[in-house]
Amino acid sequence: MKVILIAWFVCAAAGAARADASDPVAVVNGARLESWELDRELAVRISVGSYHREVSAERRAELRCEALDILVLKELKRQWAPANPVEVDPSAAEAAWREVRQRFKSDEQYRAALATKGIAEDAFRSALARDAVAEAVDRAVVAGVEPATATEVEVFFILHGDDYMTPEARHVADILFYVPPSATREEWQEAEQRARELVSAARSSKASLLVIGKTVLEALPPRFRDQVGDIGFVHRGSLQPAVDAAVFSAQVGEVTDPVSSIFGYHVLQVISTRPSQPVELAVVWDAVEERIIREKRQRRLEEFDRELSDRATIEVRGCIDSF
Repeated sequence: MKVILIAWFVCAAAGAARADASDPVAVVNGARLESWELDRELAVRISVGSYHREVSAERRAELRCEALDILVLKELKRQWAPANPVEVDPSAAEAAWREVRQRFKSDEQYRAALATKGIAEDAFRSALARDAVAEAVDRAVVAGVEPATATEVEVFFILHGDDYMTPEARHVADILFYVPPSATREEWQEAEQRARELVSAARSSKASLLVIGKTVLEALPPRFRDQVGDIGFVHRGSLQPAVDAAVFSAQVGEVTDPVSSIFGYHVLQVISTRPSQPVELAVVWDAVEERIIREKRQRRLEEFDRELSDRATIEVRGCIDSF
């Protein structure tokens, strides 16, 4: 997240309007939150929820409201912390500031960037300090969450058993007609033709594909011999996409049409299948326990956030559903 916030700070959007100090985006118990502070949070939401920061106007509006919610909650936690037992790392905000400052070649360049976005340095440092305090408050709030009991683990496992299953697996034979990276189009076509001839021979024979394709496997470069042939049981998603799709759409005993990959053409046969099966609780006990604790902490944070919001006087602009 720090890197994202640095990128927002260093690379301001072209033509961005200077923050208007007279027009806060929210007022939280009398504390004003400015538009540049919201921009920081919005940059995080866009970077996490999109590819190359490309979002529609509608989605951007949604993310802006989410960012405003987060910003308001951070301010509420900053206000809550002084009267409560919260251990804030005194070096956290300074470290975050130095990480930003080091992205600039000079102090003049750094201060010019602040000026371009209409930000006073003490306000920028205060925003970084608020981030550190909010994180410390969250840690303090969840610190009191009780660990999962054995009964909780057992009941959770019963209720969520479908989440703890071994996936379907298929025993696969893979005959590869290797095509080197430097091959011409004609060589690719020749390899495909040879693969189709093998498919025809295998489908008309009662012998297994491994027997029919033995000479093809023996002619492979040594580095490929351990990767094809009888590759054992594989789970969905463990093979290259095109090969994976062919394997998991085939019937047991079926010989597939040739499937191309970066290595050449594959002819595949599903020897047998192993259906999805439940695992023993003992095998996933630690994972279930961790999930219960994680969900408990999330619920506690959500409850705490609601408590803070319900007791606060909050005015926001542009997001009528917020708070």
